[in-house]
Amino acid sequence: MNKIWVLTKVFLKSSFQFGTENKNTSSRLKKIAAKIGYGILILYLIGIFSFLSYQLIETLRAFGQETLFVGIFLLALLLLISIQTIFSAMNIFYFAKDIEQVLPLPIKPIELLLAKLNVLIISEYLIEFIFGLFPIFIYGYITGAGIIYYIISLVVLLLLPIVPILFITLVVMVIMRFSNLVKYKERFQLFINLAIILLAIGLQFFFTSTGEVSNQEILVTMTNVNGMVESIGNYFLVLKPAIHAIINTNEIIPLLQLIAFTLISFIIFICIGNKIYFKGVIGSRGTALKKRKMKDKNYQEKDIGLSYVIKEFKLLIRNPIYFIQCILPAFLMPVLLFLPFLGNDNGMDIRNIAGLFNIQSPLGISILLSIISLLYSLNFIAITGISRDGENAKFVKQIPVSLYDQYIYKIIPAVFVNFIPSLILIGLVYYLFPVSIGFIVVIFLFTILFSFIHSIWMLWIDLKRPKLNWNTEYAVVKQNMNMLFEFIFSFICIAIFLLIGYLCMTINEIIFILIFTFILTIALLFSNRYIQKKQDILFDKIN
Repeated sequence: MNKIWVLTKVFLKSSFQFGTENKNTSSRLKKIAAKIGYGILILYLIGIFSFLSYQLIETLRAFGQETLFVGIFLLALLLLISIQTIFSAMNIFYFAKDIEQVLPLPIKPIELLLAKLNVLIISEYLIEFIFGLFPIFIYGYITGAGIIYYIISLVVLLLLPIVPILFITLVVMVIMRFSNLVKYKERFQLFINLAIILLAIGLQFFFTSTGEVSNQEILVTMTNVNGMVESIGNYFLVLKPAIHAIINTNEIIPLLQLIAFTLISFIIFICIGNKIYFKGVIGSRGTALKKRKMKDKNYQEKDIGLSYVIKEFKLLIRNPIYFIQCILPAFLMPVLLFLPFLGNDNGMDIRNIAGLFNIQSPLGISILLSIISLLYSLNFIAITGISRDGENAKFVKQIPVSLYDQYIYKIIPAVFVNFIPSLILIGLVYYLFPVSIGFIVVIFLFTILFSFIHSIWMLWIDLKRPKLNWNTEYAVVKQNMNMLFEFIFSFICIAIFLLIGYLCMTINEIIFILIFTFILTIALLFSNRYIQKKQDILFDKIN
């Protein structure tokens, strides 16, 4: 048992990259700043979800239906945990680099299995802490629940994620053991994640297709959703007992059922996992290159810039972690944000309301660019342009290509991916507002200029704070504090855009477009000139 906890701590340090000592004052200050930044972000998320939960509970309470919140909330939490587990299980159990370091040690397979399971469970508890703990406590406070409620709720929250974690991990282990996933692991991960995305879009469409606006309609919707929760509960064994345990704190049977399901699932997991996990790990350490035969090809000389850009795209697309973390949010979030406008049955009414607002005014244009800035902050390609290369980043100084040219080549994928949210937003504007094609062309030109500016400065941030020493690709994005600077940059740009739009409200639209074009062009020329003159200094931290 002692070995399991020691391994757990080692894997946690490796996964979250904390606990390493550094006597350098600057490094320690950066780590302190990073922890403060993470703390602020966590508190921000907790505050948002707590406020939304409070509002929903109060709305339902006005109709005496506050218990509906528990089922809907636990289902959402269970789905969130399941999705996060699917994203993380394969990487934690099979493809983390720390496995290579412990395999030669005298460790039993069951100890390695349980240590990895502990890491996954602890990471899901962090998700529960951020999104689940405070809403369920707010429900107890509003309904005047006693101390028994809080104790049972804590037990339920501790048990809730275990069964889906065990089931999903077991499925992954079976596939890894009996399939040639060393060769096809990328396809497997992409297939699963794309399926989840389609499910998320479908649920978004379901919840937004009815256009609810009043409290009474919210109640009807929540009642319908609660009926869906009851139906889904037949497939999620732990959902119904968890709901009834929290709602009916005077009954012990639902809690005992939840404990029984968890224990039975754990026993099944241990019995199967102990036989197949270690063999799957050994198999995943192999390489498919030995099975490949080199084919004779007639190689042709290609343009250096094109080859470099293609190399960057291949790294992003072929690596499922980079694809999911860096590219997919730029595709997915605009769809989820704008789908309510397209899925609403009263689309004509929305267009009539939108027609009352002059989107072609200086303030309207500023609002559009502010939305674009927010959407671009979900594109993590440029902000990880150097960090993705890891220890191989030093080769940028050894190849016969100027650093300035490499800078431009690295931001082109980010600029290209930014076209997607730009086109989605412009299409929505054309659908909702009575605008001309000329206005659409102007806005698209603005988005291109701003996309280059945004990508240049995001790569600059990554060069200033490169994360080159990482154990797993997840760390490049999920444990990279540079993400915080991307959002800060986005909010600064939003503030500037809105300020310019407000100050220019009385200016003619054509004059404003000329002024804004001039401002964006000057900003782009300045950014480009800066990296031309400072290219050697910018790449100084890559050694």
